[in-house]
Amino acid sequence: MEELQQTNQELHEVISQLAQSNRDIEKRVYNLERAIGVREERIRFLEEELNNAIELSRQDKKELLEEISKLKKINFALVLLRYRDRLELTNTREALQNAQAWNFNENESDSDSD
Repeated sequence: MEELQQTNQELHEVISQLAQSNRDIEKRVYNLERAIGVREERIRFLEEELNNAIELSRQDKKELLEEISKLKKINFALVLLRYRDRLELTNTREALQNAQAWNFNENESDSDSD
């Protein structure tokens, strides 16, 4: 009987230890689940941030392409203006040369008639 009581006491201690071990494991599992939940939330947040950054990147790319297009148009307009100004300069030079030649011829004519 005493042996049975001893065995029963030992079983009770083992059951208590197992129950405590089970509680400890449950706490660890709970903490791990919380940590996993926090990390999953962080992952969702980062994925959303990444998607927002990608969308912004797309918008930035679109805006940059529009800006480049505008600059190309401006650049082309500047080329046209430069061409026009050079042509005008050439015409002005020719007109000046013609005026000088005409003036020279006038002066020659005036000096011949004197």
